[in-house]
Amino acid sequence: MQENDRISDNVNDRHAYMIMAHHNFDQLCRLLELLDDERNDICLHIDKKSRNVPYEKIRSSLKKAKLYPVRRINVTWGGFSMVRCAYLLMEEAARTKHAYYHMLTGVDLPLKSQNEIHDFFRQNRGKEFINLDKKMNSSKKILHRHEEFRFLQDIIGRKEGRLYDALRWLEDLSMKVQRRLGIKRNTKGISRYYKGSAYFSVTDDFIRYVLSQKKMVRRLLNHSLFSDEFVIQTLAMNSEFKDRIVADNYRYIDWKRKPGDGGPYTFTVEDYDALIQSDRLFARKFDENKDNGIILKICDYVRNRQQ
Repeated sequence: MQENDRISDNVNDRHAYMIMAHHNFDQLCRLLELLDDERNDICLHIDKKSRNVPYEKIRSSLKKAKLYPVRRINVTWGGFSMVRCAYLLMEEAARTKHAYYHMLTGVDLPLKSQNEIHDFFRQNRGKEFINLDKKMNSSKKILHRHEEFRFLQDIIGRKEGRLYDALRWLEDLSMKVQRRLGIKRNTKGISRYYKGSAYFSVTDDFIRYVLSQKKMVRRLLNHSLFSDEFVIQTLAMNSEFKDRIVADNYRYIDWKRKPGDGGPYTFTVEDYDALIQSDRLFARKFDENKDNGIILKICDYVRNRQQ
């Protein structure tokens, strides 16, 4: 996949969509088609482990927006590799100045037209749309995610088998030793950790601040569990951007009906009315293998709003 030449249109209305994908490429193409707008740049990361990636089909999904693929790395569930991937996307997107930057996954869909999305952020210019978890400081289990070092998380991920069971045992033993010895991270530079969704819509100023703090983020969160859920929130709440935060990322994500795999609920056709009647701009997650019908209906709905 070849990178398109950079363009220099008026940045006041340009948006960057940063997308992490690893499967369901037909579904990814539908997402790209809904984001296809001359005011958008699309930065795409496809997991290095993914095979049979239909690059030509992905590229041909965009007729108006510019596509910028980023260097592929192995991304592991719950590992710091998620943060590394996010930084690759942000670095690529920030090569050109944009009014807003949106982090998505390949299993997301917009619920509004591009005109509606651009109008929303034009009316709210200067605000940072970041989800904040109110339960963050009341749960020791959550706090341990960043206090302790999980040296094997990027190896283990969600993998099953005797080898990975043994590695999990070693990881648990390591954390017990850390607790016994009182070993904790060097948190110099922040007064407090904050957590929330890894998916956000933020301004150019804030993205560049996040990029400037890359070394500190690595010190604070490398070898931790779900580190991607701490980066944006911790940096924002410990900076001058705190007063610009809207504690809402305008994503429709259902955690109440979440399955046993720890992820959010996967929407079906039965959820169509609730999705389109909401004020959310984006939704996740969808799965073409579970219910392609809801994807087709949302796509038709959004296309009709764009006309």
